[in-house]
Amino acid sequence: MLLLNYKKNSIKFFIFSVVVCALFTSSTHVKANTLFDRFRYNFDKVQAHVGLASHKVLLRMRWSSVALAKSRFLSKIGWADKNYSSFEDFRMKHSLPKGVLTCNLYHKGNDIRRIINADRMRECICKNKLTHLHVPHKYLVEKKDGFHVYAQKIMSCKQPFPLSLKTVKQLAILSEETGYADYHSGNLFFDEKGDIYFIDTEDRSFGMYGKGWERKIALESLRRSLGWGDFWCQSDALQWLDEKVRTVKPGVSFLPTNIKFDPQDLSFQKVKTYYDSTFGRSGPSAIHYA
Repeated sequence: MLLLNYKKNSIKFFIFSVVVCALFTSSTHVKANTLFDRFRYNFDKVQAHVGLASHKVLLRMRWSSVALAKSRFLSKIGWADKNYSSFEDFRMKHSLPKGVLTCNLYHKGNDIRRIINADRMRECICKNKLTHLHVPHKYLVEKKDGFHVYAQKIMSCKQPFPLSLKTVKQLAILSEETGYADYHSGNLFFDEKGDIYFIDTEDRSFGMYGKGWERKIALESLRRSLGWGDFWCQSDALQWLDEKVRTVKPGVSFLPTNIKFDPQDLSFQKVKTYYDSTFGRSGPSAIHYA
């Protein structure tokens, strides 16, 4: 599809160049009685001043599409890059379900790491049986200008009741395991049962300024959010968390580089390597979203 769009734009560019070349020079500059003569006379000049600039713009818009089309072609003839094969598996796994429209989702920019970190968090929650914690699904959607990340919409409500000791313990486990340290009311949503949904999963949400102290910093971030009124919890939960912060040992739990929650049949590192080399660190248009 991307290759077809590139061909269509190339044809439009050629037609545009022909028309401009034909009309660029009047008959006073050259004896040209026909459209073809006028086009032939001024083709080089127009190509230098108009065509070349337009072509560069076109290439900047479509370079990632061409690279993707090339990778897909090599895959069909058996010469696929291993990183590309991992990316294709990842893309298929995170494609939009049938009947789901992007207008019903949150647009989260182009950074594929949001999806990878969400998958890792979800796996951590599953392995540790953190039943009160959830991470919305994120999808990778291909459009004309490249790939975009969309997230499942969560209907948030006010925190229905104080966080219990059980819930705070689950939050502490997640913090220790992943280094999640971006606790505030804009990143955590509640449902009517009091369960918590983690909305933001970009790299900077984990192990902020850690340098080996990610676990402690993540727990301190959780404690501050409870103490400053972002969330309210039972007194016994606060007491338990204070002791946990005081006794926690240094440790690195930086989720964006932690592969222990990755699936065995898919390398997230290969996915990131291919995506970054083809589309750039944050995707084709390098849009950043909070």
